[in-house]
Amino acid sequence: QAYVDNFSDSIGAKYNSYNYIGRGYPLYKYDEFSRKISLDFTIVADNSTQIIPIYEKLNTLIQFMAPNYSNSGRMRGNFVKLTFGDYLNSVPGFIDGFTLTPIFDAGFDIGVGENSSGKQLPKAIKVSGFGFTPIADNNNSIMSKNSTFISI
Repeated sequence: QAYVDNFSDSIGAKYNSYNYIGRGYPLYKYDEFSRKISLDFTIVADNSTQIIPIYEKLNTLIQFMAPNYSNSGRMRGNFVKLTFGDYLNSVPGFIDGFTLTPIFDAGFDIGVGENSSGKQLPKAIKVSGFGFTPIADNNNSIMSKNSTFISI
């Protein structure tokens, strides 16, 4: 269970300017398209049985940041598919980074007792600065003039 604190979808286009002798203004040539998804969310365990699955999922998220290696020993990154409600649907890309901040005011599972997870962990954690860079449109295809960038 997570609560979304912030979501943004930054879209940009870059143009390079060129100046020629005798012209008082620059000319522009299209260079690149950019898109960056930012997300902040808070994960809260309502009961002790949810704590271990939450931290297992956080470990998986961290593993997407670490490199993996091919059979020949070459380091490579990890691509993921992000779904965010109906706004993004299995959009391929890569995770740029994020910050985990335990929320100590929400309490701690102290790791003892019959309703305990057996671990001493905070019951809530904030994931902030989660950055995702899409590498294709929402139809998982190369971007074109017919691309859909928001699932509608």
